[in-house]
Amino acid sequence: MQKNIIVVSVLFLFLLLATYNAIFQQSDGQKDEYYISAFTLYKSVEEKMEKIRGFEVDVPFTVVDKRWVLERWGAEAIDEEYLNDEEIFYKALLLVPSDFRFEERRNKEVGSFMAFYWEGKIYVVRENFNPTDNSSGEALAHELEHAIQDRFGISSDDTFDGDKAYGAIVEGDAVLAGWLYSDKSVENQIKATKEKISCDNEPNEGYDSNLHLIFYFPYLFGSKFIGSKYLEGGYAEVDKILENPPSTTEQIMHPEKAGEGFEKVDAGFDSSGFDPQWRVVRDDRMGEFFIYIFLSTHLNDCVAEKAAEGWNGDNLKLIRKNGEFSFLWKISFDSKMDADEFEVALLEMLRKLGEKRDDWWILELNNEKITYERDGKYITIIGKGEAPLN
Repeated sequence: MQKNIIVVSVLFLFLLLATYNAIFQQSDGQKDEYYISAFTLYKSVEEKMEKIRGFEVDVPFTVVDKRWVLERWGAEAIDEEYLNDEEIFYKALLLVPSDFRFEERRNKEVGSFMAFYWEGKIYVVRENFNPTDNSSGEALAHELEHAIQDRFGISSDDTFDGDKAYGAIVEGDAVLAGWLYSDKSVENQIKATKEKISCDNEPNEGYDSNLHLIFYFPYLFGSKFIGSKYLEGGYAEVDKILENPPSTTEQIMHPEKAGEGFEKVDAGFDSSGFDPQWRVVRDDRMGEFFIYIFLSTHLNDCVAEKAAEGWNGDNLKLIRKNGEFSFLWKISFDSKMDADEFEVALLEMLRKLGEKRDDWWILELNNEKITYERDGKYITIIGKGEAPLN
């Protein structure tokens, strides 16, 4: 009898230790008060999210530091040529000044991660995530919704426009989950978001502001889009969107255009005469939102918004050799009147940035020359120049 009691006691102790390790052990084997606090909050959020969503959520949890994140997604983890490609892209499209460094921007964005969902796990970043802060539970609810989204198989068409539309759905849905977890009024949150992105409030104030808006498009425009669907019919309506998501930023910005497609456009580019050292940076559909950013970086936001609304497809082809670049950007509009509106805005922007010499617009930025061609409802912007690579 005593032997049996000893065996039972040993088994109980083993199970107790196994449970403790499962709950409190970090990926690096360390245990501390921070981890215990973060994990305790996580389990309470997980329980509430299961009630909100009606899905069982069982996702591993771990704590990492900012260094760990930067080593995987920061500039040091990216090929140098890709970093240069991105830097040339932003400079060629007149979105940043000549001293812009994409490497710094990348690290700033990645270094701001508070929590994230990746490869089936929830991560929190020690330097950015405070378990005692009121917003931390909302952030974990946001990430748990990303885990739930795996059930729906959402994907992008791998264009800039498609990626932003995809991001708006997954991030908008996750923002909504955070609102509901925190018992916030969805109606009030949508109202506040609409005010924040209203062109009357000039959300794009130029350099840096435009990159901020590009990065946060999925969260701002996506939460307005998904939140409105939730108010229409709860999560039943949201899940319909997750099952059949919009494919363009136009559809995110204008929900009434949900069934509207777009024209597949080819800018053309005869590269036969180019030095083989030239590298293709972009062959992409940019979408209505990017056209708005392109114009609003230099013009009144409402003028830019109106000029971009007639978008009906586009194709940007951008190539570079070291710091030299050349691009064609062909944009299709719904009508000639829509093309007129864009042309007027484009001319206003070019007049603001440079002067006309022999039909070329000479811009101080990057020693760049830009002109354009008009063919009915099509406008093709042609650019070339040289930008410093930092």
